[in-house]
Amino acid sequence: MYVVDEMTSEISDFGQIQISVFLRRTFVGIFLQNALPNMLLSIVVFSSNLYYNERFEAAIAVNVTCLLAMSGFFIAIFQSLPKTPRIKIIDMLQIKSISLATATTLLQTFDVQNSFWRPNKRLENINNWINYILDLLIFWIIPISGIALDVLFVVVGVMYDFKIFSTKDGFNF
Repeated sequence: MYVVDEMTSEISDFGQIQISVFLRRTFVGIFLQNALPNMLLSIVVFSSNLYYNERFEAAIAVNVTCLLAMSGFFIAIFQSLPKTPRIKIIDMLQIKSISLATATTLLQTFDVQNSFWRPNKRLENINNWINYILDLLIFWIIPISGIALDVLFVVVGVMYDFKIFSTKDGFNF
């Protein structure tokens, strides 16, 4: 799982040898084992936007199942990585996926509940604005921002693999 990135050795004035070995993980392994399943589960959650109005129970069941799988991935990945004081990029990817899946589920629930309201004429404009904002969030803002952050993760990972920057620059995979 680790590749030797750099190795140095020094001999001090007192005859002591100091050997430093810098290890790094390859992005392909991290991506295939950790990030790709999470990204695919996010796409499944976003695809539930296509049918949640007609089959609300099925959409919520799919979203909650994906959330459980994502949280299982998060726990397994968090426990398998070395303990460091900084948050890792893979942790941020996991937290982003869980947060957006939760937001999608909550907004779908609110939208379905909002469509059951029987507002009087005074509240009809407010109800139309609420539906417009919910549709904008559910169908456009959340999925596009989630996919954009996933693409950013892949770009940063590829840059890391080609040694455009390293963990010494402050990034931790």
